[in-house]
Amino acid sequence: MCYGKCDNSDIDTVPGRILNDGRIEWPSTNGYDIPVAQQSDSECYFCKYLPICWGPCVPRRKTMLKNGGHIKCFLDDREKAMKENIINRCITLTGAIDN
Repeated sequence: MCYGKCDNSDIDTVPGRILNDGRIEWPSTNGYDIPVAQQSDSECYFCKYLPICWGPCVPRRKTMLKNGGHIKCFLDDREKAMKENIINRCITLTGAIDN
């Protein structure tokens, strides 16, 4: 899994860029890189949309976890956002199949 990859991060500041014999070495990150699906104290852990959303990215999780915080949903209107996301993915998949 690539925990350091995120569109919200500058590629030069992403942790885990130490290449050694073709392997990426990940530095210690204080747990914010652990997937939300493995964090039972996160809001995402029980969310029905986790397989689609994947929860907040690593930089957002790092910000949320600072000073003893918890991982919370980053969407303002989760139901509406996920409905739109599902519809858009279906449209995209339909277009890819038609071509």
